[in-house]
Amino acid sequence: MRTVLSFLDRFGESITVNGEPARGFISPINAKKHDNIKTPAAAGVINAGEYLLITSAQLAPCGGEEIAHGERHYLSLRAEARYFKGGVSHYEAVLRKKGGSADV
Repeated sequence: MRTVLSFLDRFGESITVNGEPARGFISPINAKKHDNIKTPAAAGVINAGEYLLITSAQLAPCGGEEIAHGERHYLSLRAEARYFKGGVSHYEAVLRKKGGSADV
C-alpha cells in the first residue's frame, strides 16, 4: 500500500477533490460502459468524454465528486477502492468533463 501512495505523492498531478487538494493521474479511457474502467484509449482514438482517475483521495462509490485539474473540471460518475494485502491501496474513478453538454 505504501508503495502506491508514495508513487502518487511523488509523481501524481495536483488535483482537487471537492475543493480539497489531492494527487492523482487522469487519463482518457475507451469504454462505452462503465463496467470496464481499465481500458485506456489507443493513440489517436477520440474518447467519449470519459476519463480514468487514479488517486489516493477517498472517493464515494456512487460518484458525485467534483474533480479539478488546472482549468479542467470533471464529475465523478463512479469509483472503486482497489485493495492490496487487505487494505485500500488507491481509488479508481470514471470521470466526465463538466461544462456544456458534458454535464450529467
